[in-house]
Amino acid sequence: MCIRDSSNSYERNLKEVNTNIPSIVEKVSGQLVSQFFENKRKEQFEELWQSIYEVYKKEVTINHMKILPVSQKQLQEYCQNNQKNESEYFRIECSLLFRNACCAQNCPFYLQTRNDFAQHIQDFNLQAPSYHKTIYMNSQDSAEALFEKIVSQECIDKKRPAPFPNKERFIHLKDKIIKIIEEVRI
Repeated sequence: MCIRDSSNSYERNLKEVNTNIPSIVEKVSGQLVSQFFENKRKEQFEELWQSIYEVYKKEVTINHMKILPVSQKQLQEYCQNNQKNESEYFRIECSLLFRNACCAQNCPFYLQTRNDFAQHIQDFNLQAPSYHKTIYMNSQDSAEALFEKIVSQECIDKKRPAPFPNKERFIHLKDKIIKIIEEVRI
């Protein structure tokens, strides 16, 4: 027994075959031209997206290097204005930042509690292990000395060493980072 597939249209099979070559060429050419421009638009979009992403990445990097600790008073005011509870925040004593909220004032995630908050900057290679801890614990040192301590990872917990995947990039931006360290030093 043979079962016909219903997608094989009887009407389609009864239509006359188009033998008008110019009309076929026009239709196919139109499809090819349309496809060409569609691909061009995709390429242009990709280029535009890449340039926007690079600008955004630079801004995110700068915003997250200038993080200042949030005082208890600032936290209280923020919680009152945003219907939050202070007990939601877990402060890291060695850096005065929060374990579960971003302290970068220009970040869209500023003081929003999230268990996975570190992921909001994960794609930007912003990892400079113990950056804020080093600055806070050695705030009396010069910005240059603080930079060297960060690069040498002097303040990292030796039992749980952290990777520093962008160390070369960090060193390359030394002058900018030293200026930022001078701004954020407590």
